[in-house]
Amino acid sequence: MSQKKYGIKYFSILLFLFFPFLAHALPIDWQGTFGVDTTIVTNYRKVSDSSTLTAGDGSQVVGNSGSAESSFQSYLLTLKPIIIINDASTLKAEISTGYGRGGEMGENAQASDASGDGLGGALYNINTATEKSLNVNQLYLELYADTATYVIGRHSAKWGLGAVVNSGENLWDRHFYSRDGVTIKMKVGNFYIDPFWARLSAGGKMTSSTSTTEYGFSVLYDNPEKDMGFGLLYKKKVSGAANDTIKSGIGSSVSTLGEANVKLIDIYFKKIFGNLKLELEVPIVTGNAGKIFSSSSSANFNSKAIIGEAEYKFNNKWTFGANLGFVDGEDGNTGEFNALYLHPNYQIANILFRYNFSAVKNAGTESIYDSYITNAQYYKFYANYFMDNWVWDFGFIYANAMETAKKGKSFYNHTTHKQITSASENQETSMGIELDAGFNYVWNNEVKIGAAVGYHIPGDYFAFTNTSSDKVLLANSYLMQLNIGVNF
Repeated sequence: MSQKKYGIKYFSILLFLFFPFLAHALPIDWQGTFGVDTTIVTNYRKVSDSSTLTAGDGSQVVGNSGSAESSFQSYLLTLKPIIIINDASTLKAEISTGYGRGGEMGENAQASDASGDGLGGALYNINTATEKSLNVNQLYLELYADTATYVIGRHSAKWGLGAVVNSGENLWDRHFYSRDGVTIKMKVGNFYIDPFWARLSAGGKMTSSTSTTEYGFSVLYDNPEKDMGFGLLYKKKVSGAANDTIKSGIGSSVSTLGEANVKLIDIYFKKIFGNLKLELEVPIVTGNAGKIFSSSSSANFNSKAIIGEAEYKFNNKWTFGANLGFVDGEDGNTGEFNALYLHPNYQIANILFRYNFSAVKNAGTESIYDSYITNAQYYKFYANYFMDNWVWDFGFIYANAMETAKKGKSFYNHTTHKQITSASENQETSMGIELDAGFNYVWNNEVKIGAAVGYHIPGDYFAFTNTSSDKVLLANSYLMQLNIGVNF
């Protein structure tokens, strides 16, 4: 939630003031997105008793907010100005407000002041909007040369299916991969070669020991004539020994990671056989994760995932597909960290993995959209039906946990991000099944109206409380959502 506190507000305001003057001298194209949605999730805690069950660091049960139903409305806004400087250079940006490119409806501080010093009083006669920071998500220069395109500044990137490196290009994507640095985009025949370097954190000082840098390259072979593509992304992230901006709360206390050196190798493959498209992504993370478990010793990082997607176009009306994934989890062994968290934009279900329901109780410090697929073996089968301006979608999802708590042994809670020294009971692996449905109505080229429903039958994985005296009765979750979005 640090973006709420540290958004670069004043620079954004100056940028807005400066753009009209640029528009008189240079061609400027405004693009962007805007969306509003309303969501209701019944039994979001997945348990029927909301008053007596344990909801601590070692429990899979979500904290009690005093209600079995979660109801929230949100908005999403991005403004993407493009300024054409000349034939060889273009300035691009993305500006948004709040955390996660938007905010929650009703988050303005409108309350009655019993002392009588404030506006409104008990009848709320005056409504005011509180200050909201503007964020410059991207601001970069593209230079076009004969041999390459140079991208300089704060920009985004995407690789493969977007399971790890995701640029957030879709309308309802609230997160994005960010890179402050330089990317060189080269094309040689059917090969796309993109080396890059970025500074992710300065650590408050201008020294190499306090900063976090990232460098690497991607190589993609894409041959449209053979309907085939494959490639590799190599990315290395290095944190200096004196860096105190990256912290971990996995252990009993918050510790600074300090020196770390983590490597990502992400393999991607795509092949099309007529109406059948197959895609596969395999991210592998290794290296030194720093002092992730405690402030006294470092731990290795060793995790991977296998993500597959298949889609078959049956005819002009029906499309059928399947998603499968095996995403590593952490077993609680403090010598090595094994959990891999996919990008929060990469989702497969309407309820499962999609929301951080602990934010229902802690909305002031957490975001409900900070949720990831992790520690999971999942299978999804879906069908899409196209009818004029309507697109209907139907899905069935089944998931199991890769790592669970074992009685008498240490374990890791993938929801609370805590390592627990001893489990009081065994945890089951089943995460349950989910049935989803929804539609999108294309009102015109820019406006889409959508709806979604979900029905999650939770497995016994969510009944774990790490307290043998608690008897958990699970409850099915229901989701209903309406949304309207605009691309311009």
